[in-house]
Amino acid sequence: MRRFLICGVLWWVASGLIATAQDPSAPLSSRQEMPSNLGLDELLARWEKRGVSDNLDVKFSWIDRSSGWDDKTYEGRFLRKSPDCWSLELEKVTGQTKVPFVRMVRNGERAYQYRFEAKQVYVLPLGNWRDVKDLGSAFRSLLLAPALNPLSNLGEESRLPFLFDMHVAEAKAAFTIELVKETAAEAIIRFTPLTPIGKTVFAHAFMQLDKSQYLPRSVVLIVPGGKESKHYRFTAFTRDVHLEDETFEFKSLPGWTTIGTDEPNGS
Repeated sequence: MRRFLICGVLWWVASGLIATAQDPSAPLSSRQEMPSNLGLDELLARWEKRGVSDNLDVKFSWIDRSSGWDDKTYEGRFLRKSPDCWSLELEKVTGQTKVPFVRMVRNGERAYQYRFEAKQVYVLPLGNWRDVKDLGSAFRSLLLAPALNPLSNLGEESRLPFLFDMHVAEAKAAFTIELVKETAAEAIIRFTPLTPIGKTVFAHAFMQLDKSQYLPRSVVLIVPGGKESKHYRFTAFTRDVHLEDETFEFKSLPGWTTIGTDEPNGS
């Protein structure tokens, strides 16, 4: 089952890569002349150098797939403002209906998690979230806690460095990295966790990397056991976007319960 799922994922990602390369309306690099065989080390070096941006606005879709239940679909948006502010918003998608699901916010003073179904907002100890500065860390907080437990401990080992902040030395220390496929426009790279914490989150991750911008187009995570997978497709990026500080401030909502010992005044 596990081998079948991995082969299916490789086919799914490769199909997306081929379709993108053949689509004349693709907004990225498929029609540009670029080296088709850079090799893994050169790809990683260019990714680390060119993929950095202090402020980001990223939109994505997320599908949970399992042999035991129907697909669960979400759409989301990730905002990051240097040096220490970010937010992650998710909507649950059912047919044509989108319903707010969860919002996670971190600023220089506090971290918050809004649970829309329960109408609860948790004020979180910033110490556990101090190193959560990228989308990889934010995703992992959801992956580690299926019930969206807001008290998940998050630190340096929790980062997924193969998203929007590639640090080659850190990535090689945490993962076995393999180049599965490379074309002139894109590359498929597999990450296999080496750390005990990493192995609890996923068995393998497959990245579809755009070589013109050195940003991910899609990521597939194979959950340990091989019966579940998580599919992320990134639909829009804006680098160096202007973001107001108020975007990351606490906002009380009528009828909601605020939980936490470090509650903002007046909540």
